Amino acid sequence: MPIKVTEKQIQWSETDAVVHVVVPLKGVKSAKADIYSTDVYIKVNFPPFLFEADLFAAIDDSASSATIGKGTVEFKLVKREQVTWGRLSATGEKANLQERRLEGQERSFKAQADAVDKKKEEHRLMQKAAVQKQIDQDRAETQKLTDLKDVEKATANADIEIVAQQEAATAKASAKAKGKKPASSAVPPVRALGEIQVSFTKRHFATAARESHAAEEEEWLSKQMAARKAVNEAKEKAKEGGVEADPLWYKDKGNDFYKAGNFQSAINAYTAGIALDNKMAGLFSNRAACHLAQNDFYAAGNDCSQAISLLTPPVEANRRSRLLAYSRRSAALAAVSDYESAVNDMREANRLDPDNEGLKADLATLMAKMNRAGGAQDPALAAAESDGGDPGEGDNDID
Repeated sequence: MPIKVTEKQIQWSETDAVVHVVVPLKGVKSAKADIYSTDVYIKVNFPPFLFEADLFAAIDDSASSATIGKGTVEFKLVKREQVTWGRLSATGEKANLQERRLEGQERSFKAQADAVDKKKEEHRLMQKAAVQKQIDQDRAETQKLTDLKDVEKATANADIEIVAQQEAATAKASAKAKGKKPASSAVPPVRALGEIQVSFTKRHFATAARESHAAEEEEWLSKQMAARKAVNEAKEKAKEGGVEADPLWYKDKGNDFYKAGNFQSAINAYTAGIALDNKMAGLFSNRAACHLAQNDFYAAGNDCSQAISLLTPPVEANRRSRLLAYSRRSAALAAVSDYESAVNDMREANRLDPDNEGLKADLATLMAKMNRAGGAQDPALAAAESDGGDPGEGDNDID
């Protein structure tokens, strides 16, 4: 049984707005003190002692505070109504006070749940704003390129017209000097603009067909068919509802496949999750890890770039996710010999986790490779001559 500290053994004072309560810890270490409060109840448990009080009136729990230090626990309780209490504890039947405590506890739980919901909504709005900002930037860049092409096209047409007029004037002057009229065919008219319709055999790849690549292309098309099938199944299940309509369910499923080494099934699961919610950065980052495992480096790089664009703004909560995305994109870039870009991404990963010795070793390896490839711009690169593997090799961590 705990030893109860009575109201006579503590100190308290009040104004119309605030109540100050000082509870002595009686030699017990501050680290062992446990504090709990609601809007009508306060408690300090510091074994073997216990102090608790049903407050005379309600307080603003969110504005109140408790401080541990110098052998005491000091409460600063902000009154909900600015009146003089005259006493700290409420009086009444024990059952009534117990019911009052439970009601205060329920209000406290509800306030905490509301705060969590508010934080989630703020995070959702922040992500939405970041995505919209990226869309606006892309749209502005596209419009800028369109306007530039229009200006170049107009300039080229004007130059053609000037050249045609100069050639016509030259031909006319030459004919006049010889006493002849210029032939009507000497300066052909500028041809009118038109469109040439060209049709090609339908092909899924941008490059020309090659027999030596037929097997690889067939394997890729098979993978794409499996991914599309997974997306269609996800959409159908989303219409029906249930746990399979949750993108987090597909993320967990993909993580299980990834840990089991079944990378294609993991890709299908992550793709299905993206079909339900294409704003979850973790789905793209984890799918990139699977692409790396299958040596599909371009797909891995694209997924990492998509994940990085979604992990905005950069905050502590998404630091680990950004680290994984940058290190995986570095691995993909290194695999296609773009060492300069790979070094830049690995430097960003090192900045996010400066104490990670593995990342430091990966950066040194990439810098040495870039130096040997003739792409080094930093004189310090000559010192980095380690012969380790590419960054990200053996990394089984997932987001």
